[in-house]
Parts: sequence; structure tokens; C-alpha cells
Amino acid sequence: MSRRPQKQTQVHEVSPPLTPVQGQVPTQVVEEPLPLTPRSRAPVASALPASTACGSAPLARRQQGEQEGSRRGTPTFLEAIVTHTSDAMIALDEHFHILDLNAAAITTLGRSSDRAIGRHCAEILHCRNLNRMELCGTSSCPLVRVLQQRQALPNEELMIGDACEVSASVTPVEVGNNELHIIFTARDMSALKVANRVRANFVSMVSHELRTPLNSVHGFIDLLLQGHMGEMTAEQQKYLGYAGEGVQQLISIV
Repeated sequence: MSRRPQKQTQVHEVSPPLTPVQGQVPTQVVEEPLPLTPRSRAPVASALPASTACGSAPLARRQQGEQEGSRRGTPTFLEAIVTHTSDAMIALDEHFHILDLNAAAITTLGRSSDRAIGRHCAEILHCRNLNRMELCGTSSCPLVRVLQQRQALPNEELMIGDACEVSASVTPVEVGNNELHIIFTARDMSALKVANRVRANFVSMVSHELRTPLNSVHGFIDLLLQGHMGEMTAEQQKYLGYAGEGVQQLISIV
């Protein structure tokens, strides 16, 4: 019983209380690691090297550049993609008024941003199907369908502007307060359509040019097999039959 008071007195002497003037740290410090809480993880991740905190150095540099760019007011990585992409991108509100558009949309529609922003889409886009029938104000309008179904509409072939054939994708985006915006993305398919027509014409021409001689060869083989050119042995008829089958397969292909 006499040892316990001595230990308490000794611990009191080794661990003097902190004083505001000296700012001394207690000599007995708990060395057990504390678990990371959600609040304590963010400072730790920011203090780690970029390759450890973000997974890779390029990703860390990109995220750091986006943060610095947003503070300086310069375009971020995503804004740069939207600005320089070759696909036309148009943002509209739920009443189909244009909120913003990128440089590719300005080129495709032939309208400057000042003349397009705030206007109704029917005045700017003039959406039509491939049969040149107006879709604006009808149930077939892709914007109306997206608002009704609340689902994205991918790869819709339309004609917008004067006569630009595009593959359009319409995506609804919720921005809060039950407000819905629409992202209209259009890829110009005019060059691809021209290439497809040229290819179809070439295949048709080649097919016609091949069918004519193949039909002639097939006809002469039939004449030989029928004996119009004289009697033939069984072996000759056998090999001519093989040739006739091969010609018939070629005719079916072309």
C-alpha cells in the first residue's frame, strides 16, 4: 500500500503542467495512431505527394490546373474540350431557349452566339427528319421526347440549320430546384453520307460489270453440258459441272 502514493508523486513530477508562457509539451505523449476521419483525410491527401494522393502525377497536375484555372477565371480542362471539339454542342432550358453554344455549333448553324443565345430553338435549329419534314412543335421533336421520357436520346439522324445532316444526341441534365436543362450534341454526317453514296455507286458498277461476263460463262457451260457442242465423256461433264457451280456462286455474290 505504501508504493502507490510514491508512483503518483513521481508521475506528477515527470509531467509538469503546461504554462502559457513556456508552451511546453507534456513529456508523456500517446503514441497510438488515431483513425482517419472524413475530416482528417482531406488534409492528409493534400499533404501527400501528387503520385500518392491522386493516383498518378498527370492526373494530379490536371486537377491542380483545373483548381488554379477556376480561381484565375481561365478555362478548365472540360471547358477546353467543349470549346475545341468538332461536335456542335448547344445547351437549352426546359422551354427550349438556347443558353449557350460552342464554336462548332456557331459554324454549323451559321449564327453568332449573340444572335443565338436567348432565342427559341425553332428559330435557330430548324430540326427536320431526313425527309425534310419539320419536327419543331411536334411530338417527334427530339427535345420534346427527352423531356417526356426523362432519358437520353442517342444517335438521332436529323437535319439542322440550312441543310446539314447530323447524328444528334440529346441528354437531359438536372440542375437543381426541379429545373431541367438539355444538352444537344450534333456530329456533322454530310461527308460520311457522301462517302457512303460513292461507295454504293462503286459497288453497283462493279457488280454490273462482273455479272455480264459471268452470265455468259454460265450460259456456255450449260450448252456444253447439254451436248450442243458434241458428245462429252462422263469425266468432262463432271468437271464442267464443278465449273458451273463455281460460276453460279460468283453470280449470287455479286
